[in-house]
Amino acid sequence: MKTFRTTIILAIMTAFAMLNVSCQKEKPVPPRSMEQIKSEEGIPVEISTIMPSDFSKELSFFSTVSGIVETVEYTKVKDQILSIRAKVGDYVKEGQLLMEFPTNNPNLQYEQAKVAFDNAEKSYKRMKELLAAGEISQQVYDNTQAQYLVSKQNMESIEKLVKVKAPISGTMISIPVRVGDVMGDNQALFTIAQLNKMIAKVQATDRELVQIKKGMPVQAFWNGIEYRGVVSDIGMEMNSMTRSFPIEITIDNPKQTLKSGVTVDVKIKVKETDKAIIIDRKLLVDEAGKKYVYLEKDGIASKRQVQTGIASGTNIEIIDGLKPGDNLITCCTSFLEDGIKIKLNK
Repeated sequence: MKTFRTTIILAIMTAFAMLNVSCQKEKPVPPRSMEQIKSEEGIPVEISTIMPSDFSKELSFFSTVSGIVETVEYTKVKDQILSIRAKVGDYVKEGQLLMEFPTNNPNLQYEQAKVAFDNAEKSYKRMKELLAAGEISQQVYDNTQAQYLVSKQNMESIEKLVKVKAPISGTMISIPVRVGDVMGDNQALFTIAQLNKMIAKVQATDRELVQIKKGMPVQAFWNGIEYRGVVSDIGMEMNSMTRSFPIEITIDNPKQTLKSGVTVDVKIKVKETDKAIIIDRKLLVDEAGKKYVYLEKDGIASKRQVQTGIASGTNIEIIDGLKPGDNLITCCTSFLEDGIKIKLNK
């Protein structure tokens, strides 16, 4: 009986011992801290080797365009239009007769002026012959010439009212009247434009203004067509209402497919280079107004200060601090410190 009890006790002690060993084997290992991972394995990162690339920065605007020269002719007499001698789309030359009004308007005294001019012209020609023959004095001739010139000027002034001529050479782009219309004071008769080049005017903020220079290349887009141009003038006075500065752009339009009055999408290229170092702006670390990036060197993160240039979208130009061949760390920068161990993600 005593032997049986001893056997049972030994069996129980053996079971407890085995259970204790099993529990010790299954005891979980405590997780490693971030500091342990950093020191033992390094922070997993990705890198990109710096290489120069093409880079351009554009400022975008919308603008209504007009011919490089445009002029609107207005009525100078209240009367009915007798004739229109051109149509929209016609090319006209400076001085070409385009519209006529009646000459019998009592307010103009056209016939009286014409008679006076004809008589003055005849007298002038006769006095010129007599002076050449030595039959009159120079003073008599000069008086006759002066009367003739006054009559001629008066006649030309009245003719301008009833015979409307093209003030410039160009294309007729608008004729808002018809034959028979009775016109009032200062009403538009027609618009002539020179369309081989177009003018676009945009408004730039003070931040945009410092980036824009005369001669900068411009792209203008309308109706699926691209047109090229340049910045031709920069205003130096801020508009007090819009708080912006006027910028004038000249656009080439050799085929005259770009029409006056349409709205174009204008892009001014303020920066363009094929040897720039460009990175994603999110990789910059800003500390006390200074900007840094992290580079990989021999498995270690190296913090380097950089100077930035022009930004475009998510990209920014680095003008100092990086060179071709540098290995830029492109992820996990929030976990990095200068000199910390890193490992490359595969």
